[in-house]
Amino acid sequence: MRRSLAAAALAGLVLASCGTDAMSADDYFAAAQDAAVTYDEAAAEISAQYAAALDDTIADFATSGASADDPVALGNLAGEAASQAIVSLGATGIALEQYGIAVSDLTPPVAAEAAHGEFVASLTASVAAVAPSVERLASVASVNDLGPAVAGSPFSDARPRLERACIALQEVGEASGVTVDLRCVPAAAVIDDAP
Repeated sequence: MRRSLAAAALAGLVLASCGTDAMSADDYFAAAQDAAVTYDEAAAEISAQYAAALDDTIADFATSGASADDPVALGNLAGEAASQAIVSLGATGIALEQYGIAVSDLTPPVAAEAAHGEFVASLTASVAAVAPSVERLASVASVNDLGPAVAGSPFSDARPRLERACIALQEVGEASGVTVDLRCVPAAAVIDDAP
């Protein structure tokens, strides 16, 4: 059975309370950066696949001869685009959960404990936001509804907290004399594009 991020975070708290030896700042931030790179690369691939699928869907619509005034054709376009966003978001949720587990398994140095805890909590919140965001996308009935459904989703709403927590953790590393890049601002947004 796959271990959930919430369970991993709880296990991390239990271990911390039992006096588990903290990692050195160098080791902790190196491991955190490795986890960040793994997630960032997965997210970039998911984003590229989503963009390609969306481009294909729009191209198919453009060459189908369907009228841009045909509500049935536009409804089908919206449904297909929403389905692609759902697939992308689901894959992102899995990658984020794996990222969260990797980070929560780390035992931060004392100076990073608070920032580490908030970062893990923000990852947990982002993963939890996937399901309600999928529900929102599943209810899209028109092309005009798709952009607001993506932009106003709980997942999109969770992103600023995650980015702030990541930046705060990275700043702790830098203040500790460690050069670290946690890829806090994603190079590519996973579901931000909509027709």
